[in-house]
Amino acid sequence: MKINGTWQFNAKTNEIKLMLDQVQSDGSLFKMPIQVAIYSKSSKQPMIKTIQVTEKSNAFVISTDSEPEKIIIDPNFWVLMDGNISKK
Repeated sequence: MKINGTWQFNAKTNEIKLMLDQVQSDGSLFKMPIQVAIYSKSSKQPMIKTIQVTEKSNAFVISTDSEPEKIIIDPNFWVLMDGNISKK
């Protein structure tokens, strides 16, 4: 599995919009839960959310208390994949 992702934070609503695209070169599509770790200055521990990836392009909205410093896909390395995410 290969995932490319972007995220952006909406300060008015305190929500993160997370976009994850499956970009396997063979055209395959995987459906599975994946954890996302959201790190912020206001907390020592990351907020862990489990999201369900079901399509080639996936969009999620996650509520949070403050703007994230960084977001990591599959922080515990449970899924065999190549994944990257960047702030939009």
